Amino acid sequence: MGRLVATARGEQEYFDPSGIPTATEACKSNALIRCCKDLGVAGELWDPRFVCEFKEKHCVEA
Repeated sequence: MGRLVATARGEQEYFDPSGIPTATEACKSNALIRCCKDLGVAGELWDPRFVCEFKEKHCVEA
């Protein structure tokens, strides 16, 4: 019972023809992020306060 709930087009720059596979994967990731935003998935990741608090609790700057 699958239903289409979001569509998106990803984008990525590339300069070298040998980089096309990497750019293609980047496009897919970019499109997935855009769909997640539309669907409200992981919305806290776009909140700067949440990101700062998460970094303070769980990250070490290298």
